[in-house]
Amino acid sequence: MDNQGAIDKILPPLRMIDVKNAMEDIDDLSQDFSFCKTYQSPEHMKRMIQEFLDSTQLPIIHKS
Repeated sequence: MDNQGAIDKILPPLRMIDVKNAMEDIDDLSQDFSFCKTYQSPEHMKRMIQEFLDSTQLPIIHKS
């Protein structure tokens, strides 16, 4: 069995597309963190990280 066949057995093609799209969305979210300086208030950083954890993209990747 070739590599693609093994991957298809583990993760169906449509699910792989969902995961790829979610990962690209998360990559776009990284721009939200680009302004971070060496120091940010803990409350501000905690809120930003929680928003990331609550995003719709993270569960798609986590479940895969």
